[in-house]
Amino acid sequence: HAVALARGSASCPDAAENLAIRDLRVNIVIHLRSYRLMSTTIFEDVPVPIRLKLSALWASVMFCFIYADFFGLFVPGRLMAMNAGLMKPLGAATPTVLLTVSAMIAIPSALVALLLLLPVALSRWANIVFGLLYTAIMVLTSMGAPPFYILFATVEIAMLLTLVVLAAKWRKLG
Repeated sequence: HAVALARGSASCPDAAENLAIRDLRVNIVIHLRSYRLMSTTIFEDVPVPIRLKLSALWASVMFCFIYADFFGLFVPGRLMAMNAGLMKPLGAATPTVLLTVSAMIAIPSALVALLLLLPVALSRWANIVFGLLYTAIMVLTSMGAPPFYILFATVEIAMLLTLVVLAAKWRKLG
């Protein structure tokens, strides 16, 4: 059969067909192997350090804070109240109220970077304490809030509780 096939003879169609099928199988295997190599190197998943996870969660929480407050400006009457010096639901925008609200926003903003810079034990406890504190703040401030704010609060609470759990599970080496 091999001699007839090499000469291009039509006397062995089965042999030619078998050879063509074998070549096709070899090509498919080669392509599958190269695809597997390509896909494992392109999509290789490396472990993300806990500090980066926590920092990313705080950054995401801050984005939600900012957008929830921004969308809150579109609530009818909100800008008029701001122009009148009122900060709902806190009342008059006194220097003390503004300082308190500024601290409330400055702490998670600073945590984005501090969690990468602080010693491990301090970073761990800062996540647990501030994560729980801000979860409580979000629960309290979302009561009776508009639906868009409740959506943001729910996402923020989920992220805050996730970072509390991650920090609580953060263990010492050895």
